[in-house]
This record gives sequence, C-alpha cells and structure tokens, in this order.
Amino acid sequence: MNLPKKLLDLSPVQGSYCLVERNKVNDLYREAGFDLDAEEIPNFLKVDGADCLFTENFVEKDGKEYEIIMIANGFSWEDILVYDEDELEDE
Repeated sequence: MNLPKKLLDLSPVQGSYCLVERNKVNDLYREAGFDLDAEEIPNFLKVDGADCLFTENFVEKDGKEYEIIMIANGFSWEDILVYDEDELEDE
C-alpha cells in the first residue's frame, strides 16, 4: 500500500489498520486473558506479536459493524499513548 508522502513526512511513526468485526474484538480480548466485565481493560493488546490499538471507532460495511484497529510498525502503543489529565487523576 502506497502511503501519501505528505502524511509520511508529517508522521514520526507508521503502521497499518484492520477492520475487525465487533464481536471478534471481544474474542481477541478473551484470548489475551481479559475479563470483559472488568472495570478497566486496556485499549491496546499484542495480537500475534504485533502491538494493536483498539480505537473504539466503528464503521459499518455490508451490514456489519467493524472496529478500526491500528497496528504499530516498530513501536509500542504503550510507549507513545497520551492520556487526558482527567484520566490520570482517576488512577
């Protein structure tokens, strides 16, 4: 996939994205050992060794709902995510 040069020039890191059917996302979290009823679950997981950010943004295609999942390329989401100060105060 050819990425737009302008975006590549502006971006310090690159990755890819996938659309994953909403109910399959829950399966990925279960496979990673998370209880979906837990109060807090991370928005990033390793899937087959790749750092994946679950955006909680959804799109519809062919009558099914999909979550946009961003896959890191050579970096860790945990290392670069920025949290709102309100989120930090709650911890």
